[in-house]
Amino acid sequence: MDTSMQPAGFTNGLEHTSAALVLCSVDRSGGSATVEVIEANPASYRLCRTGDRAGLEAVLSSAIAAGDSATDRGTDVPSPSGTHERMSFEYTMHGESPNPVHVMIELVVITESRESSAETMVYLKDITPGRTLQKELEWLSALPEANPNIVLIMACPNRIEYVNATGRAWLERRGSESWDDLHRLLPDDYGETICAACDRSDRLNWTIQFDGHDYDVRKTPLPDGERCMITVNDVSEFRELSRQHEVFFQAFRSSHTPILITDSEGTINFVNERFEDLYGYPHDSVIGRSPSIVNPGRAAYHELGFSDADYDQLFGDMWSAITDPELGYWEREIPNQTADGRIVWVRLLIHAVRDDYGEISSYIGFPVDVTDSRDRELRLRLEAYEAISDLAELRDNETGNHIKRVGRYAMELAGRLGHSKSFQEEMLNFAPLHDIGKVGIPDGILLAPRSLSEEEFANMKRHTTLGYELFRSRPSLETAASIAHAHHERWDGTGYPRGLAGEDIPLCARIVSVCDVYDALRSERPYKSAWTHADTVAYIESGRGTQFDPEVVDAFLSCHDCIDGIHAVLPD
Repeated sequence: MDTSMQPAGFTNGLEHTSAALVLCSVDRSGGSATVEVIEANPASYRLCRTGDRAGLEAVLSSAIAAGDSATDRGTDVPSPSGTHERMSFEYTMHGESPNPVHVMIELVVITESRESSAETMVYLKDITPGRTLQKELEWLSALPEANPNIVLIMACPNRIEYVNATGRAWLERRGSESWDDLHRLLPDDYGETICAACDRSDRLNWTIQFDGHDYDVRKTPLPDGERCMITVNDVSEFRELSRQHEVFFQAFRSSHTPILITDSEGTINFVNERFEDLYGYPHDSVIGRSPSIVNPGRAAYHELGFSDADYDQLFGDMWSAITDPELGYWEREIPNQTADGRIVWVRLLIHAVRDDYGEISSYIGFPVDVTDSRDRELRLRLEAYEAISDLAELRDNETGNHIKRVGRYAMELAGRLGHSKSFQEEMLNFAPLHDIGKVGIPDGILLAPRSLSEEEFANMKRHTTLGYELFRSRPSLETAASIAHAHHERWDGTGYPRGLAGEDIPLCARIVSVCDVYDALRSERPYKSAWTHADTVAYIESGRGTQFDPEVVDAFLSCHDCIDGIHAVLPD
């Protein structure tokens, strides 16, 4: 090795310098660079993040190959023999890692030609901090230009030194070419009072009205102590939205209709005072919770006559409707539950609110209490049913108490069979209408104090069909229609008018069949004497599985004393 170009004391000083220095041979034949390290100081290993010679050789081989192909590698100085004696370039090591290392590499070729193996002095300088600072400065310099607000750099005294793109656009819209026109967004006395009295530390803000707009203006001193940054934000739209928001908020809070608003996940974020009044939940106790707190649950729905299938379909239809982009709302009368456990009926209207991208952002519900109106409607219906029952009573030898007793019996048996309160109430209200069709039977047959002829009895049977025809077109009287039509059917299929058997006979009619026979046997008629309770119970039991539904008979037998008590309380 020719050591005439090696720095004096290189070998001895290599271990002690903080600069990264490597003495190596470089073979550039074959279009690549292969480095063999002769000597390297500890600083070079640290900078290249490697602990062995092979790793250092791999890093330098890649670096020198990259430097050979770089267009901005610095200065190459040819020697008299035509070799490149010196070359410098920037190189990034470990670029794939989160913390790359940027270095300036300088090569000094000591011997032989560049194309063959040559001893080379490599000097590596860590420029990572400088590159990082340069990148941060680039980011910082881009911030004012990217700011959607107007940004001004003000130099003392009261001189605009920089205007960002938003400020230049503001001037352009007004046909102005002078930056001084931006002074109109500052207080009138800015130069004389604020700027002149500035102590280079004041942070100030103002609101300026100009050309029908409201601007929020903020002044921030810069670290150099000679400039300040002014940001001007047009807040007109925001203030209008705030005003509208306040109007809507106050309207919602003071609305006479209960209002509930949830986010897209169904979490409550607003209820008004009427909601609190309706359900009895304080405002703070419902925010952040699910609207399901007012759902009384499946068991309550069962009591009100809803099956599991009805329940699932009800809420399935609700979600299908409100999430449908073409529909977006759902309305239905449903039962809800208050904080103290009371059931209230509400007409619930739910709307889905969508954002500008068509995504659901919230749901808004308007539950209107219809409990009183439903109660009034029910009372009116019951009065109408009683009037119809009275009409039937006028045409028959049976008393009004017979009609009432059948209703009471039927409700008792429905409860014993484990059916909902809703079904029990239907039996109480509709069982008395079982013989309504008798209004269409001639008096000569209906009031005959004797056994009827075969032809007359055939005519009498028509009362079941007449009653059904009276009710069948009215959905609210569906149970009454079934009772009127089928209460003379028999479990074994020998009844009338259709000869139905077993569970093909509606349950409501199977219950009324037992109740009607019991009361008819216990009552005195022109053509027969009243039976005792014991004889009547025995007759009912004997008809188990032939005339009557076995389960209904079993329910009757379990509460026949109660049935007898009802008969005693409401005598003929």
